[in-house]
Parts: sequence; C-alpha cells; structure tokens
Amino acid sequence: MEPLADTIRSIPIFSGLSREDVAKVMGKMEETSFGAGTTIFSQGDQGDAFYLIQSGTVQVVLESRTGNSEIVAILGPQDWFGEMALLSGEPRSATIQTVKDTTLWRLRREDWDELIEKHSTWLLQFCATLSKRLSYVDRQYSTGREAFNSLAEEFYASRSPDEQEFFRQASLLDTLDEDTLTKFFQTESLPKLLAELGSSQFPLIRHLENGKYELHSFFRDFLREKLLAVEGADARQRLHAQFAENYEAIGNWQEAIHHAVQSQDWPTVTRLLTSEHDHLVAESPLFVKNTLESFPADQFLADLGLVNLRASALIQLGDMAGAYRAYHDVLAQKAHGALGSDTIAGHRRMAETLAQRKEYTQAINHLRSALNLIDQENATSDGYPDLLQESMGPSSPALPLPGHRARSRPVGQLRSWSSLLRSSSFGRWF
Repeated sequence: MEPLADTIRSIPIFSGLSREDVAKVMGKMEETSFGAGTTIFSQGDQGDAFYLIQSGTVQVVLESRTGNSEIVAILGPQDWFGEMALLSGEPRSATIQTVKDTTLWRLRREDWDELIEKHSTWLLQFCATLSKRLSYVDRQYSTGREAFNSLAEEFYASRSPDEQEFFRQASLLDTLDEDTLTKFFQTESLPKLLAELGSSQFPLIRHLENGKYELHSFFRDFLREKLLAVEGADARQRLHAQFAENYEAIGNWQEAIHHAVQSQDWPTVTRLLTSEHDHLVAESPLFVKNTLESFPADQFLADLGLVNLRASALIQLGDMAGAYRAYHDVLAQKAHGALGSDTIAGHRRMAETLAQRKEYTQAINHLRSALNLIDQENATSDGYPDLLQESMGPSSPALPLPGHRARSRPVGQLRSWSSLLRSSSFGRWF
C-alpha cells in the first residue's frame, strides 16, 4: 500500500497530511471496477465521491447544452478526478467514461465528511492549500481576462454602430450560423458580417462543424456586459423572449425552451416541455431535468405534470431512486392538510417500505396514487374536476426536488473555499 500512500500525498488537497493521516484516508477508500465503455458519472450529476485510478484508462468529456461533446483529457494509473466533490458537492463539470477495463479507488463524500469531523485540524491544512491554489489561479485568470478584454474592446470599437448592435444581441445565442442569423436579424450589414465570420481567424470567434460559429466565453461575457450597459436588462429579456419564439417557429425546441427560461416565461416553458415531452425525454433527459430544476418551486409544485416529467427524465437517466425521491419530496410538501390524510399516509408508508427493498417502480406507483388523491381533492374543491387529467401531463414517474443536506460547520467552511476556487478556475475558459 506504500505506492498508494505516496500517490495520495501527491494530490494537492491531501499534500499537507502526515503518513498517519493518509493511512486514515486510505482506510475509507474502496476498490471498484468498471468495464470498458462504462460511464462512471455524467456531467451535471451531483458530486458524491473522489476517484483515484489504480489501473486502466478513462476519458474526460465536456458536453455543451446544444449536444456537442469534446474529449478534453485522458487519464491513466495514479491520475485522479472528482476531488471537488469532497469539498463542495457541486454538480460534476464533465463526464468520465472508461476507455478500457478500469479499477479505481473511491472515497465517498460521506466518509470524507466523517474524517473531517473527527480531525478538525485538517481543515486548516486544506484551507491553506486551497488558498494557495486560489491565489495562483486568480493571478492566471486576471492576466488572461485582461488580455482577452483588451482584444475584445479593440474589435468592438472597430465596428459600426449597426454591427456593434448585432454582436451585442447575438451574444445571447449559443451558436451562430447563416440560416439562423438570417431569420433572426434584419440588418443591412449582415451579409458582410456573415462573410467575415466565414473567413475570420479572430481568436474570440470559434469555427464549429457544419458552418457554425461560437463566441469565446470571454467575448460573450464582454458583449453581454455591453448589451446591459447600452440597451438595459429589459431589452435583454425581450430579446430572449423573441429568440424563444423564433426557435419555436423553426422547431428547435431546446433552444426555444432555453430562451423562454432566460426570459422567465414559465407558461411558455411549461407548454413547450409538455407538448414535446416524448422526444425531449428520450433524446435529452439531462436538459429536461436541468430545465425543471430552474422553475420557481411554487410553480413546479403546483403542476403534477411537471413532476411526472422530471421523474421521466430521471428514469431515462437510469436514476430510479431519484425518481422515487422526487415524488417523496413533493408529496411531503403537498400532503399537509389533505382531507384523505389516512389513505395518503398509508401510500407513503408502503412506498417507503418498498423503497427500502429497492422496489422503486412499485414505490413510485404508491406515491403517485397519493399525489393523485391530493390533486383530485384540489381540483374538486376549486370547481375544476375535469381539468385533472390535463394537469397530469406525462404518466411516467417524477423527479426529485433539489435537496440540501445539512452540513456541519467545518465541512461547510471548506466547501465555501472550494466554491471560490471552482468559480474562478482559469481552465474553464481555455
């Protein structure tokens, strides 16, 4: 186990630990194996463990919301990934897939929290390590950002007012292509701009496949700041609403929904999700899940169809336990004061028993039955019993509301440091 201990001590967050303390960490690590082509976790999943590669190879894949994916790294023996899960529990920033049969050492966040509670002096060491890394990353970030902003300002100042307006407004779009821009923008300079985009070697405009372009994230941020300064927040919201209508007209449902979310037009978001739920859940379940998590809690809870849709997405993602928790959490919030409380409580008890046996399909059916009773009661009391079936939406199981586990003070402090480190990570822009 000596090589393993040396490898652990080479990892920045563990570098300040003594050999005795490293041994305690090793005592919490478990060996786990995956076959070739297995997804260990997906981008957007909740961070719950740190991994160290014992043997084999994995690839790190970044996925954009528009469906593009890019392999950004290959990791092998003695490499590690997922350490931010120990410090913050934030959603995974990338997907990890095995390239061949792989064996990993895994440290779960729950076990890590337990170690932190027992050894509170570790907290100072980790904070010192994170502080050094944060200072270094911030220096890199500031230097790079200043260089990009200077380049962006020079480019922007060289354009005519008409062209400046185009770039400000186009910064709200994820990708640019001739067909979309021609339909969305009515400006005399558009043909010239499209020609320049096609031949541009400007580093803040990236060429993608199929004649598409993408603004570098620094350039996009720069232009969005200009949009706010010149046209204001109301204009930005109106643009998002207009883009939502435009994308809906050409059948690009994901972009239509994205811009409707940005304009906070929740009735439109609900309408699009409901009308296109079959293919959205089948083809883009993570997008559906993330969109539903952006809803205001009161609007989400009021529509059982949205709960069902969120559950369908979770099930499509292979998270039956998450679908069960979705219904369980929603029922806990809606059951208070219901007339049929004894019947509802019976369904809940049966569901909890079945969930303990991991019989999630039957457990979900009981929770849905309880929610149906509550919705029938509400519909009847409101005088609209015939609307119940419409409100049900998709009939598949539902999704969990985002939960927040109470954390102890030392762990919470450490995760605050890690959030700063993560938010300013220089590598995210290159």
